[in-house]
Amino acid sequence: MVKKQSIENVEVVASPEVKVQEIALDFKKFEKKSGSMVTILSEEDYRSANDFLIEVKGRINRVKLLKDEYIKPLKENIRKLESLFTDPQKNYERIEAIVKRSMGDFRLMVEKEAREQERLFHVKQEEENRKRLEAAKKGEDVPAPKPMIAPTVVRPESTIKSDEGKSTASKVVKFELIDASKLPKKYKDLVFDLAVSKGLVEQVLRPVVKVEGMKCDITGIRVYEDFDISVTA
Repeated sequence: MVKKQSIENVEVVASPEVKVQEIALDFKKFEKKSGSMVTILSEEDYRSANDFLIEVKGRINRVKLLKDEYIKPLKENIRKLESLFTDPQKNYERIEAIVKRSMGDFRLMVEKEAREQERLFHVKQEEENRKRLEAAKKGEDVPAPKPMIAPTVVRPESTIKSDEGKSTASKVVKFELIDASKLPKKYKDLVFDLAVSKGLVEQVLRPVVKVEGMKCDITGIRVYEDFDISVTA
């Protein structure tokens, strides 16, 4: 005879959605209260803001804990799974890079030979035209132009297909910085503008200010002090 299982002592586990919603229920109340603390004019205001901030931090910590509770085990499993595939993938990618480089080098060689043949053909054409022009200037009989056939260069197809897949070769432009000091100013300015937009200037100057102090004079930069408020709950 099968016993009926009692459900009186079974713990009902709330879903993450329910738990987060419970925390978020009083968000509007917190948001409204925070509006009164945009401007702090007294020590009493400051202490009230501190107490309120600790409450807010408690809510933040609770959300983080819930997130870790549900997501951290998933991330750990993903990390373990990824580690299984990392080395094999890197090994095959290394082989892929070697073969791609060889194929690219071959195409570069073919292109170089093709350009050289085309150059020699044009040189020969110009030489022939020069001779005919000189003969005409001297009043000599100008020989009929010799038929010249442009060289035919056999290049590999851009896309090569097989039963398993295909490879496609696309001509691209790449850049290698040889000597940054020789880079023209207008291009240095473009690089600098990009560095500014990405916040790299602050990373470069922070160690300078740390050594030279707040009184250091850097034209174009305002160095000032502020307060970062940290809170624990």
